[in-house]
Order: sequence, then structure tokens, then C-alpha cells
Amino acid sequence: MPAVEERFIVRDALTAEAEAAIQRVADKSEALTTPLPDGVMAWRRWGGDGGGGSGKPPLFTLHGGYGSWVHWIRNVEALSEKFTVYAGDIPGLGDSDPPPAVSYTHLRAHETSLHL
Repeated sequence: MPAVEERFIVRDALTAEAEAAIQRVADKSEALTTPLPDGVMAWRRWGGDGGGGSGKPPLFTLHGGYGSWVHWIRNVEALSEKFTVYAGDIPGLGDSDPPPAVSYTHLRAHETSLHL
């Protein structure tokens, strides 16, 4: 088993390589935002100008669980050959602003309204 220092060097090298790959794909995108009442939702766009001038149909993606547009990193370049790809960051995740704080009372009221 490698020494602790050697494992950290390997991990740091892998982290730097991953960050470089993410930056390479991000550099090919256009960063966009959608205004929300308490901030913005962040998007990335590949393969089109957004105005329909590219002739490519739009394809919208959202990540699952916790994450960001980076969940689509292995797909966006290939998909952008035939589509204008939009990858959004769900509010509170990635580059999007967090949603406003919700009180327990509001959550209970919403839950109650679902059962009416």
C-alpha cells in the first residue's frame, strides 16, 4: 500500500485532471440565468444560439439529487451536435441561488393542502 503522502499526490492529480475536464466543457458553453423571486437559476447552453438560428431543436436537462450541470458532462458535447442543449442547476444547487428559507409552518400548510 502506498504511503499516505503518495495517495494524496495521486488524489490531487486526479482532482486537477477532473477540474481541467470540467473547465474544458464549461468553456464551450454559454452561461445563462433565469430570474427567480429570490435570486437566479443558472443554466449552461451548448450547440446553439438560443434564438433558433442554429436550426437545432432544444433539449433541456436537469440533474438529479444533489449536483449541478456537471452530471451531464459526458453527454452535453455529443448531444450538442444535434440539439441546443440546456443544462440547468436546480435552485440551491450548482451555480443557482438558494431558495428562500421555508418555515416548518409553511411546510405543514403545504402538506395539509395536498391532502385536501
